[in-house]
Amino acid sequence: MKCNKCNAEWNISYRGVTYIDSCPICGADYTRDPSSREFQAPVELLQTLIVENGVDILNNFQNIFAYLNDYFPQEKAFREDYKSLYENGVINDIISVASQTPREFDWTNRLDGISIQQSNDQINQMINRISGGDSYPGTDFGSAEYYLSQYSSVSEYYKTGILEKALYCDPNNKQALKLMVEYNLSHNRAKDAVTMLENNIAGGDLDSLYTLVDFILEGKIPYSSKSKAEGYLQYAASLGDSRAYYKLGNMYLKGNGGDYSKATEWFMKAAEEGIVEAEYSLYALFYQFDETKSESIKHLQKAADGGFLPARYDLAIHLLYGDDIKEDKSQAVRILDECARRGYNDAIEKLIFMFKTGFCVNEDADMVKTYTQMKGDS
Repeated sequence: MKCNKCNAEWNISYRGVTYIDSCPICGADYTRDPSSREFQAPVELLQTLIVENGVDILNNFQNIFAYLNDYFPQEKAFREDYKSLYENGVINDIISVASQTPREFDWTNRLDGISIQQSNDQINQMINRISGGDSYPGTDFGSAEYYLSQYSSVSEYYKTGILEKALYCDPNNKQALKLMVEYNLSHNRAKDAVTMLENNIAGGDLDSLYTLVDFILEGKIPYSSKSKAEGYLQYAASLGDSRAYYKLGNMYLKGNGGDYSKATEWFMKAAEEGIVEAEYSLYALFYQFDETKSESIKHLQKAADGGFLPARYDLAIHLLYGDDIKEDKSQAVRILDECARRGYNDAIEKLIFMFKTGFCVNEDADMVKTYTQMKGDS
């Protein structure tokens, strides 16, 4: 079902809360304004009629046909199939099944010899759905995931309400928390956002800590400084969280003038914990100061072995030109192709150039076309 007032959508259930008379998001009252609700398929209309009137309404053929004709005049095949099911006694069987504990039935044999315009699978699904089959339990309104699934589609006025419902269902739902914080920030309620995150941090939620740090560094929290962000990261680092090591390395690297010594120290700690981005940062740092480049290439190789795309691309370029590493053009092309197929645009551009000009490979218009298509898809 869909609410035309707030754009929320949900599936009708025979068990628990059904929400056929009102909207679970905005509370629109459909008994006063039936036009505010919209049925998205004929079977959904039948489900609603059953919930409102009882399953025996299915045998009131004239009423059912009138409803289907009014709400779904374009669904002639559905109406004709319903008529065939009614005339051949299948509707009576559905009513019988619906009065039992909901479970699935295979209606295929029962449909033999009956003229229907839709496929047997479609009819099976329709019958099991209106008879309350277990494959169609409806929307779970006690789940945060339902409310989050509606967040992007509902009207702006109802977004905070949706997030509040999600957090009521699951107070620790990280996606709902982040969306609520972002919403508060975008509506000039930075203090509310920070309070929410700090409460979570006090409860031991490091994800909220990193969210707050990112917002501070991005300038979204006007009254917080980088030193505040550093304090949060130092706290997380003291707990042994390797994400803080890498973020501290970046903070010192990009700070006023750059503190390469401290940046290196924290990147090394992060690399020891297997963070490939830290290996790549060490490659970039050492490449500036290491005359032999051997230490730098060692970190590049580790980052590339860890699957980090920028590192794999840079390793391919080193191999292609033989810079600071033994030249291996065929291996370089293989790595570039892998990066391109994983959507790395620099690799795509390089391969287009190479196959167009014959640089290190044979000119090949088909390969140019292939990689150009990848560029369009990336």
